[in-house]
Amino acid sequence: MKREYRLCYQKATKKEKSALLSEFTKLTGYNRKSAVRLLSGKPVREVVVNGNGKTVKFKSEKKRPANRNGKRKYDDEVIASLRLVWTFFWCKCGKILAPLMRQQMKYIAAL
Repeated sequence: MKREYRLCYQKATKKEKSALLSEFTKLTGYNRKSAVRLLSGKPVREVVVNGNGKTVKFKSEKKRPANRNGKRKYDDEVIASLRLVWTFFWCKCGKILAPLMRQQMKYIAAL
């Protein structure tokens, strides 16, 4: 169904797109903006990592702007280690992750 709507949406005029979008959102329950992204055909890349027996989806990393001022605080090795620790603790947010890391620091340092 999505494929058919995508083809029609990409070939349609602005008024036709609005009508198709309204119909698609009623049928699927998508928000309007999500439906636009889906039907416009712009791919969203995701990275799938298996951790602790379940599949976790991460959105792809954004590229850093070339004209960025200032120095990086952490190099790529440290960031990779932090991502490993983050996935180990089931992708918890920073407020929860920081105390967990403090408690388990002696084990993390052994990695």
